[in-house]
Amino acid sequence: MSLSLNDLTPDVEYMIEVKVSNGVLNSSIIAVDASSWPRAPSPEYVQRTNTSMTLTLELEDVHVNISSVFIEAITAEDDGVNRSSSEQVVNGTLPMILNFTLSSLSAYTYYNVRAVATYVLSKCNTSKYAGHPKMIWTEPGVPDPPAELKIENNGIASWDAVNPRTDNPRISYILEVIRVDDGEIAVTKDVGNTLTANLNDFNLEVGQSYNICVLAMNNIGNGKPSCVLYTHMIPPDAEPESVLSSGEYAAIGSGAGVVCILLLLIASLIVYLVCRRRREKSLARLAYAYGPDLELSNIRAQRYHRTTTGNNPSLWSKETFVATEEELALLNQFPRQYITLEDFLGQGEFGEVYQGTAFDILGVDTGPHPVAIKTFRKGATLDEKHKFLSEAALMGKFEHPNIVKILGICVDNDPVFIIMELMPAGDLLKFLREARPESGPALLTREEHLYIIKDIAQGCRYLEQQHFIHRDLAARNCLVSSKGADRIVKIGDFGLARDLYSSDYYRVEGERKLPVRWMAPEALLQGKFTIESDVWAYGILLYEVMSFGNQPYPGQSNQDVLQYVTAGGRLPKPDKCPQRIYRLMMKCWRKYASERPRFEEICQYLDNIIEDMKRDSYCESDSDDGETLSREGSKRVPTRSPSFKSGFQNLVRSGSKKLRNSLRRHSIHRKEEQTTHTSVSSCDNLIPTENGDSFRESGLI
Repeated sequence: MSLSLNDLTPDVEYMIEVKVSNGVLNSSIIAVDASSWPRAPSPEYVQRTNTSMTLTLELEDVHVNISSVFIEAITAEDDGVNRSSSEQVVNGTLPMILNFTLSSLSAYTYYNVRAVATYVLSKCNTSKYAGHPKMIWTEPGVPDPPAELKIENNGIASWDAVNPRTDNPRISYILEVIRVDDGEIAVTKDVGNTLTANLNDFNLEVGQSYNICVLAMNNIGNGKPSCVLYTHMIPPDAEPESVLSSGEYAAIGSGAGVVCILLLLIASLIVYLVCRRRREKSLARLAYAYGPDLELSNIRAQRYHRTTTGNNPSLWSKETFVATEEELALLNQFPRQYITLEDFLGQGEFGEVYQGTAFDILGVDTGPHPVAIKTFRKGATLDEKHKFLSEAALMGKFEHPNIVKILGICVDNDPVFIIMELMPAGDLLKFLREARPESGPALLTREEHLYIIKDIAQGCRYLEQQHFIHRDLAARNCLVSSKGADRIVKIGDFGLARDLYSSDYYRVEGERKLPVRWMAPEALLQGKFTIESDVWAYGILLYEVMSFGNQPYPGQSNQDVLQYVTAGGRLPKPDKCPQRIYRLMMKCWRKYASERPRFEEICQYLDNIIEDMKRDSYCESDSDDGETLSREGSKRVPTRSPSFKSGFQNLVRSGSKKLRNSLRRHSIHRKEEQTTHTSVSSCDNLIPTENGDSFRESGLI
């Protein structure tokens, strides 16, 4: 007797149970372990152009049940555009290598390429299954033909912008006007990057038919044109014909054109001189009163004996923010003579950061206060100085306990100083790594982990309320107030992170360096940064905190991470990470941005966990009863021994409390096992993909 099991998933191990029944009695169950056939392997590309790929597929002995294979390429944006190769029959002895060619692809486009194999189940039964996709992109090429080319009744031609199909976004358009009767080109004009052209400007013959063609040009070459048929007529709003001759028209037009050009040049020169004078006057207000800063020069001279790193871009998302003089005037103006520079901390794109002391910066008679002082780097250009001051005005807009605070600005000095609160414990990434069980004295309890991620979530919620996108949320860009249990973690950036952690950044196809391991799929594929992409980065930050500063996606290159994330891969659960926190990470990593939680929801969710913990009912089925994630054998500071009486009372209270908590935990565990034992899988050894859980299930808000 034989039985076929259909519609099984490839490459999965099954346990098959068999029992015999006569309608009255049942036999004992016989269990057999069996594995379904493996998926087809991922293809490897041998050569690629801007419109095609040549790929190979290696079939091993385990693929003996595959009868035929073809390759499928789907655009990474999943817009429904896909290409397939011809299907090849598997004939011969395994192992073997098959060659495929994909053509008619779009230039400079990411494709998810996978093999689709046909499996022989029986003589008359086959089934097709796809292998795991691999992201491959085509080479840059010429632009696409402009779409939606049309001409209105008034002679205005318009068209849609095209994809540049290269890493250089600059596009220009060529307009050609071709006579239909003899094929002669009447007009050829480069219209730049505009998307319209007025055909009435080209002295076309009334009643004559023309082919109007538009093609796009990038740094590689010219694309194919789009053309429409057009018969030139007098515009309906044209003026009646004048009694002047054509020669008089030409003379008047030439004279008027010369006058207009001269007036335009004079006006442009006046505007340029006025703007330049205003800029010089603005910077003159920042001129120093004491000459070059000698204290700063001495510290700079000392620090050149240390190891320094190259200048990298600042991480504040201020691309669209330009400070005005009114915004700078709102900052606290602080005199130079009350500031003392003490030590060099680091440097970024526009500035350097020093540790120092400011007297009475918190108010009259408040005395000396430690501060961080940011200033122009040596040799900064005029434009860099303006961006530097824009950063000060931007930070001055934020007022929140979990955002690094700017205390003032010193403008009566060369260079200008930005005075900020000092965070003595440094950046969060360094703090976490020093707190690892095997490498440092710092102890982090489960409660301390939760307060760290809650501090950051509260800062993110404030930025979300301000409609501000951080674009680079990570542990390296958060600062810690102290190493004690009363620490506060704040979101902040001195423009140093790319210098100190340069390996966390990767240059993608000629773009500026980007933090690929912290970026959402839409940011990787489309360059789209939103509040929801900040939520994704917050999920990666949770992984950093719970793993004591491990780098996300360890062992993978930045290019591998880019392909892995866009294909749906996600990080595994860190060791000893509570299951509820890992569920929060997975919500933050959902593929579609609209399905990710808002920071307001995240804060409420963390508050619920902390409340449960305070009620001593915070129990995780995958963790130990102990709350401390610390080095074994860590020594605690001994305290004075209590009296015998008080010690006995404490012992009685402790025993009573432990008994109550034990009974409560037992009840909770039994309840959780009844509702979740069928859905919880091991996350320690698998790389998970997104799940479809609701954000309000299993204790989520």
